[in-house]
Amino acid sequence: MIPGCFHNDPPIADADQRAINVLDESDASTRWKHLVSASNRHFKLLDQTEWPAQLVRDASFFFTWMNHWNNAAADAFCDALRTLNISPTETVTIFWMREHAVESS
Repeated sequence: MIPGCFHNDPPIADADQRAINVLDESDASTRWKHLVSASNRHFKLLDQTEWPAQLVRDASFFFTWMNHWNNAAADAFCDALRTLNISPTETVTIFWMREHAVESS
């Protein structure tokens, strides 16, 4: 479980938890402003001209993760992430909203 991120998180192995850096609100907000949006605090509030909203709107494939998450079936989400071809040495920031984010490789 990652404290403060979700209620009833699926189990996360201790080794994986140690590889996840939970950002404090200030750090998450600063990164959100720089990487995602200077004016909106949640993905659902993004203006259609902001790049994340354009990406989702224009994508032929957009992974809907909630059913997998609720059924502790993280493999499908992991497979979807692998299609992004991100290097295992790359640090990735994952936001739930402006104030809530984690980093990991």
